[in-house]
Amino acid sequence: AVFEHLDDPVLERLDPAGVVLIAAVHRLALGVPLPVTVLLGRWRNMRAQLRAIECLLDAKSAADVDWGAGARVEAAIPMMSAKPELAHWSCLELTRTLLRLSVHGTFGRVRALFAEATSGCPQQLLAALLQTAPVNTAAETPLQIDILEQLLPLFISTDSNVLRHLWE
Repeated sequence: AVFEHLDDPVLERLDPAGVVLIAAVHRLALGVPLPVTVLLGRWRNMRAQLRAIECLLDAKSAADVDWGAGARVEAAIPMMSAKPELAHWSCLELTRTLLRLSVHGTFGRVRALFAEATSGCPQQLLAALLQTAPVNTAAETPLQIDILEQLLPLFISTDSNVLRHLWE
């Protein structure tokens, strides 16, 4: 219940060390890592939420956070090139929340956060984008379209089985 109070304008001034501290306090209080879902989902103060996510992604190796909380990318696609340090991009709620925030005047900031996934784990990102908001549905966002337009040629121009796996 205490962590529900993170949805506050004061978090707009948060830094990565603050996220590490919040996660450490959670661990001390409850004995488990901070579920990432505490920072994701729907907040009233979207600027504070985006700042918290930016800080979390910046401090991900130092923050005691459970990235396995919540929905995961379910597509059975080859993820051979995925690096363990990018496993947080399998968190479907992260993609869903960032896409939602991108339509509220933060397109550039959110687009910059996806750069890591675009270059480091494009298969995971493609699967997450398609699972989060199917193409041509009301849930699809301009940022999703932008990233898909960047990613799809990578998979069409290679002998990758990724698109076939996603279709199935």
